[in-house]
Amino acid sequence: MKKMPVLICLFLLLTPGLLPAADEAALKAEAGTLVKTYVARLKGALQMSMAMGGPVRAIDTCGRQAPKFAAEMEAASGWKIGRTSLRARNPLNHPDAWEKAGMEEFERQHRAGIPVGKLVKSEIVQQGQQRRFRFLKAIPTGRLCLTCHGDNIAPEIRRALRRNYPRDQATGFKVGDLRGAFTLSKPLD
Repeated sequence: MKKMPVLICLFLLLTPGLLPAADEAALKAEAGTLVKTYVARLKGALQMSMAMGGPVRAIDTCGRQAPKFAAEMEAASGWKIGRTSLRARNPLNHPDAWEKAGMEEFERQHRAGIPVGKLVKSEIVQQGQQRRFRFLKAIPTGRLCLTCHGDNIAPEIRRALRRNYPRDQATGFKVGDLRGAFTLSKPLD
């Protein structure tokens, strides 16, 4: 009879998706903090690039600095950090199945009236032999984003986008649209 509590504990630890709510809340909070830090770093770099060389320079900064910032933060935190979109600019940022389903749900929620900036999804998933905490935070399209992601893009910016991203799908957005999502994951095992 004394083996029952041990078996229950083992079951809870080894069963995907079961983690005390406080632990899930802490992971969600940690992921949210990492997103804020990542956004602040990227936004600062983009603003500096815009001031020094305009949007064409910012395109280069976004393509080079975002992965660098993510790698630095991953090394310090143990989280995998990136960006994804249903209409990706960089082919390396195409969503996996979980991310795609999450962003499709975000689109439905947005059409139902929920602002993009409030859309977040988190979940514990089983990937192969490993449990991971997955986190997705929607990226709303802001007015400045339209410079490179809108309908009315200046010719020199279009040329720079074609040169850097020949398969670019990330244009035609309007203010408030779901531009993409920050995606984070952390192994739990």
